[in-house]
Amino acid sequence: MTAVSTDAIDLTSPPDRGVATRLALVAVVTTLTLELVRSSGVLLDRAFAAGALPAASTAVVTYVAAGLLATLLLVVAGSRSVTGRTSGFPSGRVVLAGTGSLGVLRLVVQSLDGAPRFGLGLTAAALAVAVLTLTVAFVAARPNGGHQAALGLTLGIGTSVGLQLALGTWDAYWRHTPLGWTVTAILVVAAVLLARLVSTETVGGRPRRLWVLGPYLALATMILANPAFASSQDGTRLPWAGGALVVMAAVGFLLLLSPNRLTAGFRAASSVLLPIAIAGSFWSHGPVVLLCLAIAQAAAAVTLATALGSRRSAPPTLSRTATVSGVIGLGTILPLLGYQLDYDVPLGFPNSWVVVVAAVTVAGAGLRLRTPAPPGGLATGPAGAPSGSGTIRPERVPVTINPLRLLVLPAVALAVTGLWVCAPTEAVPATTAGTSVRLLDWNLHYGVSPDTSVDLDLIARTIEAQHPDVVTLQEVSRGWVMGGGADMGTWLSHRLGMQMVFVPAADRQFGNVILSRSGLSDVTTTTLPYGEGPQQRSAVSATVTLHGGTPLRVTSVHLQHRAGNTATRLTEITALLAAQPSTTARVIGGDLNAEPGSVEIGALTGAGWSSALDVAGGPAGSAARTSPSGAPVTRIDWILGQQVTFTHATVLTDPRTSDHLPVVATVTAAP
Repeated sequence: MTAVSTDAIDLTSPPDRGVATRLALVAVVTTLTLELVRSSGVLLDRAFAAGALPAASTAVVTYVAAGLLATLLLVVAGSRSVTGRTSGFPSGRVVLAGTGSLGVLRLVVQSLDGAPRFGLGLTAAALAVAVLTLTVAFVAARPNGGHQAALGLTLGIGTSVGLQLALGTWDAYWRHTPLGWTVTAILVVAAVLLARLVSTETVGGRPRRLWVLGPYLALATMILANPAFASSQDGTRLPWAGGALVVMAAVGFLLLLSPNRLTAGFRAASSVLLPIAIAGSFWSHGPVVLLCLAIAQAAAAVTLATALGSRRSAPPTLSRTATVSGVIGLGTILPLLGYQLDYDVPLGFPNSWVVVVAAVTVAGAGLRLRTPAPPGGLATGPAGAPSGSGTIRPERVPVTINPLRLLVLPAVALAVTGLWVCAPTEAVPATTAGTSVRLLDWNLHYGVSPDTSVDLDLIARTIEAQHPDVVTLQEVSRGWVMGGGADMGTWLSHRLGMQMVFVPAADRQFGNVILSRSGLSDVTTTTLPYGEGPQQRSAVSATVTLHGGTPLRVTSVHLQHRAGNTATRLTEITALLAAQPSTTARVIGGDLNAEPGSVEIGALTGAGWSSALDVAGGPAGSAARTSPSGAPVTRIDWILGQQVTFTHATVLTDPRTSDHLPVVATVTAAP
């Protein structure tokens, strides 16, 4: 192979000033895009009210529309050839028009709720994918541009994780507060100013394999840029799990700044390790999960750089760029959609395979044996013929003169802030303050309210106003995209100053929680029979010690939800009751998906369990309804007990921050 020319390479000077700008631009647009993709999971929950098929159709149409929006940006702001045809190669002016449009729409969406946010919010998600696609194409279509684009995307992953940690994983998107507006304004202004700096630049190409951006975004949204996923998947506390993701994103970033390390063998190994590590993050437990996530984070950076590193430009036609933008949108939503739909329409195989296939797709795009030529060098192939590929110069740019490394500092600073924001609650007393407890039960619908928003603070204030000693929660999201990626369990525990125990009910990002102002002991999980499905339900139980030493066994449970699943619910109740102690006072709080007078409730009352609302709910107790919260027609949420006395019970009717209403009761253990 002909030696690569190094005449234009200056190893004693920092990179040209445009590189840092382009990397920061891609990073900020990536951060905005990941936030908007997470938000679309919540917005699509509104479509799920009409069924899985309408929701899936809405999701696909939304993300394929990224191709149309990219086309509009190119037509309006793109350059034209001498024949008057619009080029499919994005220029700096197109990038500025895109970031400006995205910024305006993002600010508008920040002020909305309900139906207006649904339509404009999904449009913003599609526009974000289109703008990121054009920005990455713009950066990658230059010498060594594939590495620059991958550096920016990796930097964006780290920044997104750091920002989520600093916000406690509750995105600014959902906050109508000064903090929410400030974070949004900083991101928008930064994106527009950085795009303004490159607005006069033009490029004469578009990288091939740009479609890899789609499955990469899916992996980032669900795993690589999801600190709540990391924490709930391996059991590590949120700030440490998220901090590990930030550190490994920084490691991936630094690897790409050390081109002598990116040998053909190293790049091939990264592509092979990526899907293995993603699979390991799903199928292993404990510290091994975090190790897999660390490997996946670094491997994804190297694999992406290789995939985007082609020096052969794609065809310049507008239709090709529009098509690849739509394909990227589709590649983003299909893995996320397939994974989530399994919990309503079972796929017939573990839904984690959907995400592993996305990782295999990214890995396949990155299996290239040759790397792009360095800046100023001519890539050559066999016999010295130009081929669009070459070998990166082995010399390393000295750390002391490479300011690009400083770009990781914002992500690290945000992650350090998250150590305080996401810190565990202080130690709670060993026993309750009194001989009775106030218990609140609530199905939180993974944090999504009827007006399609995520207001964790309002949920916390609703709980706080009842001064509960113990809280049993169902449908608690810890990283689910359908819940906006928030770690609700950790956030509520920290905000309320209560100890938390969490048990998965569908996967490790979705399940049941017990919160307590006093110590919880003897925590156990009861796996319930799957029956007719579609979810693998479970119950979590723990012992609360009352003042004076009397134990009270508390259980949070959610039974199968389909109307025809009566037989399954009965087997679940049998398993649940078999796991209850026979001599200790005990109480169950949960969404039983069974109405008063049903055979399921008959099975419980026949076994000696009494209902708090029926015993102590007053004249309206037996008629109390909990679902749906907007106009309740039935009672499916229950607090039941054995060897206890209920002295007060009620259904809270305001505010409505879930599709269920909470039930509150005062419980005293029988002497």
